[in-house]
Amino acid sequence: MEKLMITKFNLKIKIMLLATAPLFAIFFFLANELNKTYFLLDDNDKLQNQILISEKFSALIHEMQKERGMSIGFLSSNKERFANELKAQRLKSDKKYNQLLLFIEKMKNVNVNYIYLIHQGIENLKLITKIRSNVDNGLKSENLINEILNYYSNTIQDLLDNSLNANKLINNANIARKSLSYTYFLYAKEKTGIERAFVNDIFITNKALSNNAYTKFLTLVSQQEIYINLFKSLGSLTNIDIYNEISQNQIFEEVQNMRSTIYAKHNLGEYNVNVITWFDTITKKIDLLKDIENELVNELKEEINQIILKLKSYFIILIIIEVLCVSFLIILCIFLAKSIKKR
Repeated sequence: MEKLMITKFNLKIKIMLLATAPLFAIFFFLANELNKTYFLLDDNDKLQNQILISEKFSALIHEMQKERGMSIGFLSSNKERFANELKAQRLKSDKKYNQLLLFIEKMKNVNVNYIYLIHQGIENLKLITKIRSNVDNGLKSENLINEILNYYSNTIQDLLDNSLNANKLINNANIARKSLSYTYFLYAKEKTGIERAFVNDIFITNKALSNNAYTKFLTLVSQQEIYINLFKSLGSLTNIDIYNEISQNQIFEEVQNMRSTIYAKHNLGEYNVNVITWFDTITKKIDLLKDIENELVNELKEEINQIILKLKSYFIILIIIEVLCVSFLIILCIFLAKSIKKR
């Protein structure tokens, strides 16, 4: 009799397990999917914040590029030009710098490795007060001009290099490719900014170029072409079309014409190009490049936002199914327990 009861009890347990096992399997599968989706959401949220911080960095770089060009023009002209413009530009640079620091401070969910890269990038910015003092109080010399040019260029280069390294933290291959394309475009724009400052000095002094100076000029132009080609090789067709369309603007041709003057007269000097005209023209070109840059970062933000929205929808659906599954499992267990008890 006792053996019969044990046999019946074991049979009841087996029936219950057979009935509920598939539901338990579904439950654990959904729990695993929820866990993976949660971490994907968190990863993409960090990536979105990383792109937003990069955008703030880019805005600061844009203002520093202008400040660099005006600083070189101010020194090269024996402080006769760009004095008022430089004062106003420094305020713009400071504003973007403070906005960046405040934004980073408020940002919560950011990859810790990216935070480390950020602090590395902004370290040189702490020296800008001293550099500005050197510009204001120093006497014009080739060494001082090179010091100022190198400070701004190296600081911006560090910021861009950290942005390049930050691409390694991106797990989504498509986003990583587009982000890398965006970074290469920033490098191209930076070389254009250095060209603005460097050629400022050429047109102000109006003298023949040394072999080193002419080689540097040629290198700046070729570097821009290289980075634009890298940008195109990785960018979306939409972004490439935007660049091709904007680069047809007459401003690009005007800059090229002024370059041609240097190609033709670098051994003689006497370029007969007004430095203000040069600065204003290439600044318009850089502003057009900034418009392209904004399009690139907006596409990145939109794509990441769409990924997050899809993941959130999927996450909610999983939670609903999980709740229904657990509820059904509980009801089924109660029903089976009562049925078995009656027998």
